[in-house]
Amino acid sequence: MIRIDYLKFRIIPALFLLLFTSSFALSQIVDDKYDEFILKNKLLKPYCGYVTIGTGLNFNFLTLSPEKAFSLAYHFRVKNSHFQTGYHVSSDKFFMFRSYQMLSDIFFLYGHRKDSLKYNYGFYAGPTYGFGSTLAYVTDVDGKLTNWYKSFHHIGLYAEAEYTYKINYDFGLGLSVYTSLNEDYCVGGLKVHLYFSGAFRGNIE
Repeated sequence: MIRIDYLKFRIIPALFLLLFTSSFALSQIVDDKYDEFILKNKLLKPYCGYVTIGTGLNFNFLTLSPEKAFSLAYHFRVKNSHFQTGYHVSSDKFFMFRSYQMLSDIFFLYGHRKDSLKYNYGFYAGPTYGFGSTLAYVTDVDGKLTNWYKSFHHIGLYAEAEYTYKINYDFGLGLSVYTSLNEDYCVGGLKVHLYFSGAFRGNIE
């Protein structure tokens, strides 16, 4: 297994917090693009909060092996600032099956979002609390190989770029490219996601 020095990732959340504080302070004037509108007798609100449920494949940069991924995230807006918070899991097995090779992330991200009639896309990045277990080393005793695992808890970096095609204004299907990085577990990959928005406000008679 390749070992890489990821100690520098310890300062990334602090740098991101500084960048977020500066950006948030400069984005407090609310744009009129958030006003409700009528489409086919439906009252809709653009840039509304939405949920994504995603699953896919990624690559573990430390063990140099493919893994399976699942995520659940909520995206929301505070004035002109856009956020994402949620849970992500990566493992050599499907997330519902127990494995000693597993990363769980609880993340809080800040980013940019573009919402239109048929598409929604955005980029988010920020700190994540990553925990789980990973392969530490392998022993060979009389020809018998044994894997030894270690547990970990780290603050790391999570980043995601997502693109959604809207089947309806408040429902869609999309792709996400993402990475999760910490000292003991670093993955990156591609997910397919479902998009559920709270944009629908009611019917107009």
